[in-house]
Formats: sequence, structure tokens, C-alpha cells
Amino acid sequence: MNTYKVIGLMSGTSLDGVDIAFCIFRKKEKKWSFEIKATETIDYSKDWIKKLSTVEKSNAFTLAQTHVEYGHYLGQLVKSFIIKIRFKLTIIIQPTFVVKFFTS
Repeated sequence: MNTYKVIGLMSGTSLDGVDIAFCIFRKKEKKWSFEIKATETIDYSKDWIKKLSTVEKSNAFTLAQTHVEYGHYLGQLVKSFIIKIRFKLTIIIQPTFVVKFFTS
């Protein structure tokens, strides 16, 4: 049996905050199972709401700077979450924050 201890992060376009989940995935033969062991929702501060809601209108430098700052912010949230849950991890998953969708 393969076991994966995973932290996943999600933030939607509503800008209400970041959802974090610690899950354990198991694969036995060809079947997968999972357990949700811990979850937390962290509300965005007014500063982050303002940054994320206006960044799509920014220049390339500000966009890149915000990307780096947001990555550090998420890293801090994950570090705090790991300390709280006290589990050893296999994987941390964080999808990219989509600033703008391009359509043709």
C-alpha cells in the first residue's frame, strides 16, 4: 500500500481567504481512499484583499512582486498549519492564483 500525506491549499475568486486541508491518500492495488485529517480557513486581511483585487491592473513588475509576496504569505500559512497539526508530510499542493483569464 502506498500512503501520501498531503497539504492542499485553495483560494477562490471571492477573495474570502485561503482554505488549507491535511489529507491522507492511500492506494492499495488499484483503489484509492482518503481521509481528511485537519482543515482550516484563514481570512484575507484587508491589505491582501486590496492587493489581490487590484493586481490584474498593475504593471509587470508589481504583478511579479505580488506573486513573490503571495508565495511567501502562503508559505507562512502552511508553516503555521503544520505546527498546529503535528504530522509529517509527503506533498504540499497549491494551485496558481489566477489573476486574469485570457479569452480569444
